[in-house]
Formats: sequence, structure tokens, C-alpha cells
Amino acid sequence: MSQKKLKKLRKVLQSRIEKEKEQKVFEFFGFRQILKENWKFLVILLLGVVILWFNAMGGNFVSDDYATIPQNPLIMSFKHGLSGWMGGLINWFLAVTFGIGSSIPYH
Repeated sequence: MSQKKLKKLRKVLQSRIEKEKEQKVFEFFGFRQILKENWKFLVILLLGVVILWFNAMGGNFVSDDYATIPQNPLIMSFKHGLSGWMGGLINWFLAVTFGIGSSIPYH
């Protein structure tokens, strides 16, 4: 093989090796890789969160919830919902959809 062909081949191989190294670095820090390596822990964590969340579902309104939800005559007003920004819109939507008698939708 001639020297020119060898140099070209080395350059091609060198560029491929560099691309593979870069790809491995991105894969190492990639989201899929993290999920593959830690899926058991993430499943256990998710189950714990769901169990705690279900435990809270039976709770009633507390503290400032009474003033903002069941005792608030303006909660059904869309205009009032806009004045409270995102929290106001969410409370308005939940009040219109599910009513204000139960605390479950607001959890």
C-alpha cells in the first residue's frame, strides 16, 4: 500500500474513533443510559411517592384552603381565576369541573 493511501486510511480511522468517543460520552450522560442503569431505584421511588400520595387523598382542606376554595364565593368566576395567575386558574378549573365539596380533586 502506498504512503498516501495509508495516510488517508489513518485519517478516516482517526475520525471514526473520535466520533465513537464523542458518542460514548453523550451516551454515558444520556437520559436513556441513566434510566437503564437506575430503573429499579426509580421504580421503588415512584411506588413510594404513589403510596404517600394515596395516603393524602383522604385528607380534608387545611389552613388557608378554606379561605381560597370552599369559602370563596368568587372561585367559580373565570375573571377571578385569571387574577390569581396559574394557581387561580387551576383552582377555578377544578371548582367548575368537580365542585368545591370534596378536597380530593385539589390534592
